Amino acid sequence: EFFADYVKQAEEALQEYDFTKAEDFLFKAKRADPSKKHELNVLSSKIEKVKLTLKEPIDKLNRLLSEGKYQEASRRLTEIRAKHPTINVGDVEKVVVKELDAAFQAFKSAERLPLQEKANACQSILARCVDYKPALDFLRSTPPSPCGAVSAVTAPNDGRINVSWNPSPDQGVAYRLVRKSGTIGAVSEKDGDVILDGATGCSFIDKNVAPGRKYSYSVFASRMNLFSTPVSTVAAIYPDANNCRILQSAKSSTLRISWESPQNSVGATIYRNCDAETILLAETNATTSSYDDHNVEYGKTYVYKIVVKYGEKNEHSLGVALPPYTPQEALDDYSIKVERVEGST
Repeated sequence: EFFADYVKQAEEALQEYDFTKAEDFLFKAKRADPSKKHELNVLSSKIEKVKLTLKEPIDKLNRLLSEGKYQEASRRLTEIRAKHPTINVGDVEKVVVKELDAAFQAFKSAERLPLQEKANACQSILARCVDYKPALDFLRSTPPSPCGAVSAVTAPNDGRINVSWNPSPDQGVAYRLVRKSGTIGAVSEKDGDVILDGATGCSFIDKNVAPGRKYSYSVFASRMNLFSTPVSTVAAIYPDANNCRILQSAKSSTLRISWESPQNSVGATIYRNCDAETILLAETNATTSSYDDHNVEYGKTYVYKIVVKYGEKNEHSLGVALPPYTPQEALDDYSIKVERVEGST
């Protein structure tokens, strides 16, 4: 009697696709009368067959829920119900209906907001329901707000330009950084060399820069393959001279100042300080890498500064000051005189 009752309840549960109950009643039937192996095997096979039929769509449905794709989950539920009218998916349906209703209400409340606020509301909706179509459609047709001011800090002697910007007020944006030679910034996200793309941070170190050349940096906020208007700045590096040295002539007070000119430089300006007075000593061209200062005196201390020139608009490096140097008179000849001191032995 108990066996037949358990088998019946297992089949009823199976009609509702409640596999947990069906398997529980199957277990009870086995305990009630384990000798009825044929009936038990038939029932077990039936449960497994139905489970296999629904495994893929149910797994897909659960995956959609875990991914927050409630609109797609709603469509899947409709398909599953059409094929299996008695299936019990009421708990899943409640979750889907609740999330879609919340998305609908939030989007309706955002209808009259300014574009930026409405875009941020849509981002909040998609954070829970990633496939909510009205929110997606709005963002796919609305470019994000541009970022704030862009600034560039140069590190001339390290060959770097550090570019940073204030973030866009919009949520869910990434950034594209476009570089061009010259002072005219990019007018579109493809107008120049893309040196950073899809970034969520607000800074970039450009290490691939040539001395003395100006670069424009333009930042675009991006979202859903749409780009904001650009915000730009211009920067250049002007490195100092390298390997600066002072060498005194062996036969005079003349001092030779030498250096190595950086790439793209057009010359150098030499300054000299002595007795608290600084003078412009010389202007050189790009082919010159040394200067002889003949107007020096023994025993006086001199400090030289080399400023490298770039371009045609008085662009120059910060300048490098050489260590103080005091020329000393060379001893070309000398003698030693020895005299006997009276009273000495």
